[in-house]
Parts: sequence; C-alpha cells; structure tokens
Amino acid sequence: MADKALEAKNKGNVAFQSGNFEEAVNHFTEAIGYDPTNHILYSNRSGAYASSKKYDKALEDAKKTVELKPDWGKGYSRLGSAYFFLNRFTEAANAYEEGLKVEPANQQLSQGLSEAQGAAFSQRLYGAFQGDLKSKIMHHPKLAKHLADPSFIQKIEEIQQHPNALMKHLGDERIAELLTTLAGGADGQEEEPEPPKPEPKKEKKSEPPKPTLTPEQQEALTQKEKGNEFYKKKQFDQAIECYTKAIELEPTNFSYKLNRTAAYFEKGDYEICLTESKEIAEQARDFQVVARAQNRMGKVYAKQENYAEAVDILKQSLVNHRTADTLNSLKELEKKKKEKEDRDYLNPTISQEEKEKGNEAFKKNLYPEAANHYSEAIRRNPNDHTLYSNRAACYMKLATFDYALKDCDQCLKLNPTFVKAYIRKGLCYYTLKDYRKALETYDQGLKIDGENPELIEGSHKAIAAISAMQQGGGDPEAAKRAMNDPEIQKILRDSRIQKILSDPELAASAMSDPEIAGMIKKLVQAGIIRVG
Repeated sequence: MADKALEAKNKGNVAFQSGNFEEAVNHFTEAIGYDPTNHILYSNRSGAYASSKKYDKALEDAKKTVELKPDWGKGYSRLGSAYFFLNRFTEAANAYEEGLKVEPANQQLSQGLSEAQGAAFSQRLYGAFQGDLKSKIMHHPKLAKHLADPSFIQKIEEIQQHPNALMKHLGDERIAELLTTLAGGADGQEEEPEPPKPEPKKEKKSEPPKPTLTPEQQEALTQKEKGNEFYKKKQFDQAIECYTKAIELEPTNFSYKLNRTAAYFEKGDYEICLTESKEIAEQARDFQVVARAQNRMGKVYAKQENYAEAVDILKQSLVNHRTADTLNSLKELEKKKKEKEDRDYLNPTISQEEKEKGNEAFKKNLYPEAANHYSEAIRRNPNDHTLYSNRAACYMKLATFDYALKDCDQCLKLNPTFVKAYIRKGLCYYTLKDYRKALETYDQGLKIDGENPELIEGSHKAIAAISAMQQGGGDPEAAKRAMNDPEIQKILRDSRIQKILSDPELAASAMSDPEIAGMIKKLVQAGIIRVG
C-alpha cells in the first residue's frame, strides 16, 4: 500500500507542477485511499484544490492536515490560505497565529498573519462605512449635530467612495468618534437605539412636487438629447459638441460627462476618453457613476491591449456597483490577459536554454528537475516537438506513463514523422502491458523508418507477448487492461462480432470482410480471442 501511495503521490506532484490541478487532485485522492493517515497527502491536495479555486475543499483538507499533524507549520499555512481566499480574514489570522505557536520562526506564517490582519482590518473599516450612513448618524444623539457641517459630509462621502481615505481623515475628532461609534463604542457598548416613532396619521396621498429646472438645466437637457440623437447616428463629433454645451451649462452633472466619454470612445479618441473617465471616477461621489466611469476606462485599456490595467479597473468597478455587463467583460478580459501573457512569454532562445538544462539534469538522473526544465521550455516555445519527446522520457523514468503518452501524442501531432516518439510511445504501451497498442505504434513507426532497430525489436517483443497470451502464458493483468480499452469494448458490442463469439465456426467465412477481419485481429492481439 505504501508503494502505491507513493507512486500516486509522485504522479500528483508531476501533475501539479505541470499546472494540471484537477489531475493532481485525482492522484492525491488515490494516494489518500492507500494511506488515509498521511498528513502530507491532504496538504498536497489542499494546495491543488486552492490552485483550482475550490477553496471550500481546500479548507476541508487543510483542517484534516492540522488534525493529523498539529505540530506541522505548513498545515496551518494551508489552513490560513484557504480561509484568506474565502475572505474569512479573521479566521485566517487565527490559523496563522496557531501555526506560529508551533513554528515561531516560520516566515511564511508570519507574512500570512500580517496580510490576514491587514485584510481583516480593511474589511471591518470598509464594512463600517457602507449602507445608509447618514441615516445612522442622524439618529445618533452625539453625531447628528455634525451633519450641519458640509465638510463633515464631504469627508464621510469620500471615505465611502475611497476607503483608503479614512487614514487621511482620522485626525478629525468627529471622524474618529464616528469610527468608534460604528465599531460599538470605546467601552464595547452598542449605540443608543432609535426612539419609537409615533404612528403616522393616515392622510390622503398627494403627488410629490415635480422638480423645477432652471433655464440652464433645461437647455442642458435639450443639448444632451440632441447629442444622443447624433450618437445613435454615429455622428460622434456633433454628439460631443452637444454634450460639451450641456456640461458648460450644468458642470456638476456627471451623466453628460459620461455621455461625452462614450462618444470619444466610439470615435476612437481613447486617450481623451481615458483622461475624462479618470476625472469622473475621482470627482464623483455616487458609486454607480464611479463604476460606469471605471467600466469605460476598462474598455479603453482593453482596446489598447493593456489587459492587466483593464482587469484591475473592472474589479474596482464591480466593488462600486456590480452589474452583469461588467462581470462578463471582466471574465472575457481575464481570458485575453492570460492569452497575451502566454504570447509575451514566448521566447525560443530561453526555450533552448531550458532544454539544455533539462538535458543535463536528465544525464544526472534528476528526472523531476529535468521535467521542470522541459516544461518551462515548452511554455517558451510550445511548437518544438522535441521538447514533448524529451519530457515524455522523464515521465517514463518517473513511471507516469499516462503523461508520457500524452506528450508523445503531442510530439507526433506537431511532427508525425518523428520516429523517436513512436519508440517511446510503443515502449509506454508495452510497459503498461497493452501489447496490441504497442504493436500498432511500432508498426506505424516502421512505415516511416523500416530499418530502425529499436522499432523492429519493439515489434518483435510485442508479438512475442501477444503469442504468450494466446498460449495461456500471458499476464491476466494485460487482458484485464484490454477489456477496459474503449476501442475493444466498442468491438465487443458489435453485433457481428457477438455472433462470431457465440458461434466460432462463423469466423472463417466472416474473415473475408476486411472490416470484421481487422476487428478480430485486434481482439486476438489484445488476448480476448485465442487461436491455435
């Protein structure tokens, strides 16, 4: 059991290093099945779950790790990390603190604690200033008087819009008093409850008075509507002219400014659009207005292929006002950001350097290290078929044959005439006791290089193994593997084959059909049908 657990664990580590996190989870799960009290396996799977953004499952495994090994600092690091990604910052800080009791000098735990405490503090402060804050202040006997001061209102609006501004205004005793009150008071007491309001008298409902517009406001609205008509007709210069007149008449109306940024964007004046959108985001006090301005900034950055800035600003937009449009744009831009990063990462020169490092490590029998170098070389130049073949050789040495087969297939996809890949692929199948596929692979290689001694030897060995199965001396495990092969299963489901298997005398006449003859040959090579 221990050997099988170690083999599965190694496969999981290779998958994790290759970025195949779901496969890593599967291998670690298999290892846990063999060795359910091994804390390292739960820790590894927790890391794989976290990398797959399955933080709830990462948390479960981290808890199990700490339960099995309470004196191991890394377990607490896993636990703190899982809590942190779930935005449970206080619990994350507690986990890191517990870990430091076990390993006081652990830098990773210390850094995690610092980050968690900072995030928890910011979360509390940001939460305290959200909601209908003015209403809370109005009904508080000590704070209500401050609402008469416009500078106080301006400060709390700024903090609501930009939480980092809190530190700037803590010198104001009123802000400090407000913060203390929102946190429950210096002595831990809750604020005084609002006195009950008398039952309102039922009166006949009357229509609220319609707001009256000044002549300037009315003209600004007219200019905006004209601008909208020009915008719909894609006459953006005229639209910008109308929006500008509206802004001049009513400079505090951000909707006119937002409309003008939209026209600049559609016209292709991205720098002007970006500059004005930034000004709106900095000056506006309405969350939705700020979010719309940030959304516009994100679109400009996307047009400029500055996807990192675009993603960051759209995340800020979602904090201010969450909309489906912004969320969809963010997902699309995150994908484009990843694609651009991958493109920018390409570098054939560095790829060759990594390949050479991999070759040196392979010669020294440092197969995991060699596989890592080949993986980096592939990321730098994914179209070099030899890199996949080289990494397949590493995986074969590590007994991770499924990964080796995938690399051989990718190598042959890029270069179908690369004989070495057929040799390695055939050897993988032979080692897995899938002699039929081994023979097929060697035969494919021999069509390219009929004199290759390794292909010839591999073919002979596969034929001998198939012959041994036919004579009853084969390995039952090979036949079992063949029965799990989807291709063999499909053949066995064929009604014509089922008739032949139920009445072998039909086989002689059926062999005249090339398709049936081919299927029977595969069953023979797989050891399903015995002849002679």
